[in-house]
Amino acid sequence: MFHSIIIQEPRELNYIHELIHDQWFNVDQVTFHKETSKLLIKLAERNGKRRRGNLSRIINSLSRKSKSAVCERNLTIHYVNDYHIKDSEKVGLYDINQIKYDQNKSHLSITTGIPLEFTVTVSRFELVYEETITSNPVPAAGGTGFTVL
Repeated sequence: MFHSIIIQEPRELNYIHELIHDQWFNVDQVTFHKETSKLLIKLAERNGKRRRGNLSRIINSLSRKSKSAVCERNLTIHYVNDYHIKDSEKVGLYDINQIKYDQNKSHLSITTGIPLEFTVTVSRFELVYEETITSNPVPAAGGTGFTVL
């Protein structure tokens, strides 16, 4: 199962805030693809915390039904000119609180619960949030399997 939300206007940021708030990312795994001008941030939940919201309810329900369900979450920022991360705390893993956009400077600021400077300069505003759920068949008692759809 695959879901994506494309945000092309700063006023639409609130559509993904619930989905990205309290999601964690590793600064060492933030990847800038210069040839496509995309910055990829891989997200993960921490300590089994469940999220709220319609999309989240579906995902949480599926992952409870199958221990083998895997949910990959990515936030991709498009039209990136440059980005800056200053990891003064050196903890590596950070939780996202909010993303703010300064139209005058054409840059995004990602605020976290643990102090981190994370800014992204863009030529145009576009963010894509993606969730992909995959599940492997898990053998049930008696040797038959099931798949979560």
